[in-house]
Amino acid sequence: MLYERAIGHKLTDELLPSHASVMLVGPRSIGKTTILSSLAKSVLDLSIPSQKEAAASDPDLILARLEKPVLIDEWQELPEILWAVKRAIDRDLTNKPGQYMIAGSAEANVHTLSYPLSGRTARTKLYGLSQAELENNSNYNIVDTLFTALSTSSFPSYQEGKKDLIKRIDKGKFPAFVNLSAQARDQRIHAYIEHAVQRDAALLSDKTPRPELFKSFLKVVASFTGDQPTKKMLADRTNISVPTVDLYLETLQKLCFVATLKGWRSNVTKRELDNKKIHIVDTSLVCTLLNLSEDSLITYDKLGHLTETFVIAEFLTHLQTCEAQAQLFHFRTKDQIEVDLVIETSEGSVAAVEVKAGKNVSDKDAKGLRHLKSKLQEKFHCGIILSTAEHPRQIEEKIWVVPMSYLWEG
Repeated sequence: MLYERAIGHKLTDELLPSHASVMLVGPRSIGKTTILSSLAKSVLDLSIPSQKEAAASDPDLILARLEKPVLIDEWQELPEILWAVKRAIDRDLTNKPGQYMIAGSAEANVHTLSYPLSGRTARTKLYGLSQAELENNSNYNIVDTLFTALSTSSFPSYQEGKKDLIKRIDKGKFPAFVNLSAQARDQRIHAYIEHAVQRDAALLSDKTPRPELFKSFLKVVASFTGDQPTKKMLADRTNISVPTVDLYLETLQKLCFVATLKGWRSNVTKRELDNKKIHIVDTSLVCTLLNLSEDSLITYDKLGHLTETFVIAEFLTHLQTCEAQAQLFHFRTKDQIEVDLVIETSEGSVAAVEVKAGKNVSDKDAKGLRHLKSKLQEKFHCGIILSTAEHPRQIEEKIWVVPMSYLWEG
């Protein structure tokens, strides 16, 4: 089943008309090729050996011969192709936009002096299907909605509750897997992980990770999703050194398997910690790696952390297409006052989100939200506690308990 993707509108309306090239980066099977190939007149697929060989022998010639706009797929198979794109853009005296679309299942290191496309490409990430897209409501963006004028009537009800949440966590957000049966999805994701561990990781690291050890490390990281493990904790659990943890974490980030949220800090609160929270980008990966099913998730002792990861993945997806210029953080003080998610706009306005897997939410659960509200004063736009409660309710001014369905409908 094909779903309408919000990123498609951003590409056609904003990025392609204003940039010579666009780079779309995300995990394999997330929909990059499907989206970009519909906008291209030709495709150079570097995962196909014959096309990779031809491009390697004379990348400038092959780009010149391909009809524009051209999609260059799986660029990480031949990183030198990015230099050919640079040269082609620099030679084009017409500065015609939207001629090169680049897709990859790995992050390019855009912060090095050797990165060829600085100033020549618009780079954006593609995560899995948002819950709004799965509900055929691709125009809905929770980041933008959260920064509007809110009242209790702004929020939907949620009849389905925790059972529906668990089903969504188990199904995940991969377009190719989301509508499969549980058994078929599990088989496909196992194969997906094996390909990443056995082959993709070797392409992205100077020191090739040992596949079985790397897979064990990925399982450990999955068990800590939504948490703040130290590198020593990860090293001890996998029986590897801390430098190897650094290498493996970097590789997982390049594979677009994990996202990290920095600790939010301000000039008004003095006791904040800036250590990072780690999240696997799709909850179906966690379920497969840890052998979790819909039934076992009901009693899973870390369902709260997994639900938090589910919510963070939604916000990461919407962040790529929202109108607001915003960043995501978590918040924690030395006094253990915490907020799961802080969204800060470029104007300094802040929305804060707490996540609860259950439906019973007390006013005490708003402790972190109240803390930020009191410190930030007028900069605090709102605070919400996302839960499986059936109906929204206001706790106090600017703070609400909100059903989980707010992620996909306003």
